[in-house]
Amino acid sequence: MPLRFTSHIAAALLGILLCSSAFAGLITSSASRVALAGNDSVAWGVAADDGSSVNSPYARVSTGGVGVSASTPGGIFGLFVQSGGGGYTADFNAGEVLLDTVFNNGPISLLFATAVRGIGFNIAADAGGAFTGMLDFYGVGNVLFGSVSVTDFTTQANDGSAAFLGGTSSLRDIVRVDISVLTNSTQDLAINQLSLLTTDPGGGALPEPASLALVGLGLAGALLARRRTARGMA
Repeated sequence: MPLRFTSHIAAALLGILLCSSAFAGLITSSASRVALAGNDSVAWGVAADDGSSVNSPYARVSTGGVGVSASTPGGIFGLFVQSGGGGYTADFNAGEVLLDTVFNNGPISLLFATAVRGIGFNIAADAGGAFTGMLDFYGVGNVLFGSVSVTDFTTQANDGSAAFLGGTSSLRDIVRVDISVLTNSTQDLAINQLSLLTTDPGGGALPEPASLALVGLGLAGALLARRRTARGMA
């Protein structure tokens, strides 16, 4: 009989974990920073960092206190300032500090210390030409639950026309995003300052993993108590 109790408890816990993905929100693409309506931001550096290299993962903290860890398979990022005139040339606004994957297409993975509800940024494949930017959203347990994309053509015009790539969830449940570009050649992937949406929607946020575990244990305990009561009545 104890073995049967254990199997039922394990089944209940497994059900809780498997159903956790059902809490994932609905992803909606954002065409601009205004549409994203962010309330927080992450800067990659300052003007003096132009041309410097930083190791992956690269840790930053948003103005609102959200920890962000950026990583890339290449193991290194370049920090560049959009300048034109022989400097870094893409389609960002002059003076913007950029995070660049340095001679590879990425991806850039961003891991958030606290779940967010939305993220957006401008993106370019800085060698020039057509590309498609991809943004994949992951929730608790690193489960992919949505993606958005944008197609653009990098002209290296130094004019602020770099495409915006972003999206929001109907819940505050984004714990990681992956950023990549699809092109016909190997090109650096570059993004500018992040805009983040960190407020809860009306329905609240996705429970943290620890909270889900407590719920699972509570249900398992209730199941065990019910079994014991049934035995006593038999």
